Amino acid sequence: MSTKILPIGRDWLIHKGDIIAPITETGFMKAGVWKMNGASQTLDESGWQKVNLPHDFVIEGDFCRSRDRFIGNVSDIPAMEDLDSMHTSRGSLSAGVAWYRHHFTLPEEAKGKRVYLRFDGVYRDSTLYVNQYLCRKTLNGYLGFTADVTDLLSDEGDNLIALRVDAKETEGWWYMGGGIYRNVWMIIDEQVHISEDGVQVISDVDYVGKTAELTVAVS
Repeated sequence: MSTKILPIGRDWLIHKGDIIAPITETGFMKAGVWKMNGASQTLDESGWQKVNLPHDFVIEGDFCRSRDRFIGNVSDIPAMEDLDSMHTSRGSLSAGVAWYRHHFTLPEEAKGKRVYLRFDGVYRDSTLYVNQYLCRKTLNGYLGFTADVTDLLSDEGDNLIALRVDAKETEGWWYMGGGIYRNVWMIIDEQVHISEDGVQVISDVDYVGKTAELTVAVS
């Protein structure tokens, strides 16, 4: 089987604001079972909003208060005193934290294969959980990332992707948004396959002798 790439952008759920459960719900964190936050498989999702990706939760918020002009330093503008509600550098919209969740059943064609999740863009700092297992953290807003989730998935029944997004940190000069603002993919590969960005080609051209040599390395 060649590499298969499936879009998983529909039927996501979002909760705006952080989710922190009591310490009694931590579970066995050393084993990777993370029950203390929005990654819990038993979490009540009844109040969550259904969205399709790409999605920006910041643009859906309310505009911050502002004055007609700057007076003195930024502390003179109430909306800029709180880093979560910076006025001009946020396009007058408040940033913050949100949780995304997506339930899916593993496709038959993925069973026995290597399975990756590819996020093309999340603004900004994100923490990825799969079936309550902490998978990876990404401290960036513009670089995509890929995670090997093969060993975290169940062949039968429900699988859960949970992503915490923290958009409070600034990384530009104007409106930056927040959330999963690009596509998400499931990549299915054979157990032995060429890794992502695993092909390197180097050319050595001798213009005088009119010869050329290509060196190819594959991971």
